[in-house]
Amino acid sequence: MTIPKLCEIGGLILLLTLSTQAGPKIGCKEPDYQFGDKPNIGSTEHTFLIENQGDVPLQIGKIRACCGASASIGAQIILPGSNTTFNINLSLQGRKGEQRKSFYIGSNDPNQPYFQVRMIGNATAEVFLDPANVDFGQLRLTSEADKTVRFVCAGTNLTLAITNLVVDTVQFTAKCERTNDGYRIKVRTVPPLKPGVTQGNMRILTDSAKYPRFDVHLAATLASDIQVVPQEIVLVEKSGKPEAVDRYVAIRSKSNKPFKILKVEPPEDGIEVKIRNLAAGGYTCEMSNILPFKELDGKKVIISTDHEDGKQIAIPIRVVSEQAAK
Repeated sequence: MTIPKLCEIGGLILLLTLSTQAGPKIGCKEPDYQFGDKPNIGSTEHTFLIENQGDVPLQIGKIRACCGASASIGAQIILPGSNTTFNINLSLQGRKGEQRKSFYIGSNDPNQPYFQVRMIGNATAEVFLDPANVDFGQLRLTSEADKTVRFVCAGTNLTLAITNLVVDTVQFTAKCERTNDGYRIKVRTVPPLKPGVTQGNMRILTDSAKYPRFDVHLAATLASDIQVVPQEIVLVEKSGKPEAVDRYVAIRSKSNKPFKILKVEPPEDGIEVKIRNLAAGGYTCEMSNILPFKELDGKKVIISTDHEDGKQIAIPIRVVSEQAAK
């Protein structure tokens, strides 16, 4: 594209032409859509008009939508001066309060590789849970913890009752009681928890046809006071004549709580075990005369202690080939 321009040089007026760089240019006259107040039991939809305000074809690339939304664009190539539709369906299920959700359209516009449009509004709830999910965080092996979930009926013309609470794992229990604005549900852990993360689901059933059920995700992480290093014993199976190797395992209490090692059970009788005290109140277990045969793969060293978090500690053995170890 050329643009004429008058320029005076030495008293002469010259007509010059300046060239501008051609290119695609993405745009939208109304990039923000205000959807107002909407109940959080459905979704809200809107269609944006995406324009090519440049002078060469606009190539649409990747679309990035927020969680809980779907988006689609009408055309992958938009000619200069033309437009296409960008459709968004935003789920409001379970959302509460102000919502400002951004969506990004990738293109070959050199100045705006990702163009932003937004859905802005407020999700209102006749019935809501506070919190919507329950995470107990890190707990000890024998910990018994509880958390409260508020089941609130905010709709002035709404009456419903909880008919049942169903928890799908024995590691959690739940019971509820009536309040002025709904229910108070107390969720409790049932020790001993399993190592790692324990997860479950609490289903709240009601007598309402409009809101028949609600699901609450439950989670708790077992944080043991016992620390074991390494958590796996790796042996290398060598070709030719096998050679006996030694391995060491350190065990300590994170809180420096005194404890005793009662017994160490190696997977084979020929493995010798020596236990030494550490200055910090822990122990090292020295295991010698280990022949790294493939038969040891998957077996475990069992260490018994009098610590409540580590009555029995299982350390797996993994046997790898020389080639895999390189």
